[in-house]
Amino acid sequence: MNILYGGAGMNWIKYVVSGEFLFAFYLSAGIFKSAINTGYLDITLILLFATVLVAIKRSLNNPVKFTKIHLLVVGCFFLILFSATVSLFYTPSSVYSIDKYARLIIITSWCFLGPFLLIRNIKSLRIFLVAMLLISVIVGISSFFTDTNNGGFVTTAFGSTYVILARVSAMGSIILLVFSIFGTKNMFKKWVAVMLSALLLIPLLESGARLPIILFLIVMLVIPLSMVRIKKRDILIEKSFVFYMFILSIVGTFGFILIKNGVAQTLTNRLSALLNAQGGGSSSSGRTERFSTAWQMSKESYFLGNGIGSFPIKFSGLDVEDYPHMIYLELLSELGMLSLISFVIIVLSAGISLLKQFKFKVNNTELMMTFAITLFWFGNSFVSSSINSDKYFYAFLAISILIPRIYKLNDSVRIEE
Repeated sequence: MNILYGGAGMNWIKYVVSGEFLFAFYLSAGIFKSAINTGYLDITLILLFATVLVAIKRSLNNPVKFTKIHLLVVGCFFLILFSATVSLFYTPSSVYSIDKYARLIIITSWCFLGPFLLIRNIKSLRIFLVAMLLISVIVGISSFFTDTNNGGFVTTAFGSTYVILARVSAMGSIILLVFSIFGTKNMFKKWVAVMLSALLLIPLLESGARLPIILFLIVMLVIPLSMVRIKKRDILIEKSFVFYMFILSIVGTFGFILIKNGVAQTLTNRLSALLNAQGGGSSSSGRTERFSTAWQMSKESYFLGNGIGSFPIKFSGLDVEDYPHMIYLELLSELGMLSLISFVIIVLSAGISLLKQFKFKVNNTELMMTFAITLFWFGNSFVSSSINSDKYFYAFLAISILIPRIYKLNDSVRIEE
């Protein structure tokens, strides 16, 4: 049954309550918290409990086989958790450190470990990608029903920040564009996907978030490279390349029209501030100051770090939530060199796994979607990222590492509720 591309007799209720669908909404729970009133129960913990139960059930029915690479990256991740645990004994933070550690152990860790138990084959991956697309469309369209605030920034109807709006809208647009090129030969479906992708450009541009828009453009320009093959003296260009460039020109023209009509006014102002204002504007200078503080902390204790939650103590003297806005500097400054190296190994393993798979599954839809989205979140990890906020990045790193297993076990594992 073809989940991503539609199909007669599709049991949508079954897929909506599947582990993959629930896991996608678990990753996005923070977006919807203010709009979903569950009383004393936290929606994140509810979804965590549900997805863990599904994972346990599937593992009992069909145990997961871990390869050496899987064991390596999981081991690296547990080393990060171990470093965070040990750092509780020497961190100067007594309040924020406990909250940050609890979130890391309970919430964040499942974002990375969950896919190893839930995403079993192509069908499973498709359900997850459909769920991510649905979330992107909901979040993107919700922005049409909100007023601008915070100096012109646009948020979602659920109260999420403009950065989340931009990132999630961009992710949905990427999924739709990849689907229009590789996912179907049906012209009607192709153009529906293109139109929906263009629709998500509105909240993306309107958000005013600079980096997600730049990264979206970079990803769109990287995708065509997979359609070009160099064999000895010949350069082979696939037929889909022409259609993609045509689609890209249409989407680009639509984006230009939106900009001309003032949809991207906040973005234009922020780009102007970045280029002309002293220090690149308050947003840029604030990040630069945080980068500098984190780097100084790293030099003070590069091996063990200063302890989880220590950054705000060093930066502002307050024991409150704050972070360097770059996950790599955060790991180095708070948890030390071993944690940073462990995370870099995870990232490199994901990249190598994807690139190797391209040799066997050229322009496969799910592979291309995973590659494009992982690349997008990798770029975002250098700005406005943190240990506990990069939930999508953790999940797609794990899925990227699992790609060889996913294709090897194609259609061999039944999707369970």
